[in-house]
Amino acid sequence: MNFTKLSFSTDFRAESFFYFVLASGLAARDLLLIRSGYGVFLFQSE
Repeated sequence: MNFTKLSFSTDFRAESFFYFVLASGLAARDLLLIRSGYGVFLFQSE
């Protein structure tokens, strides 16, 4: 019982870390796209 709980919490932590890295990567990519898109928009509007 204790071993199963320990392995489950370890798997859960690894999965949470994976999703955290994935989400931060997507957020960074979206931020980069938004910044580049905003720069293009400003360049076109001038």
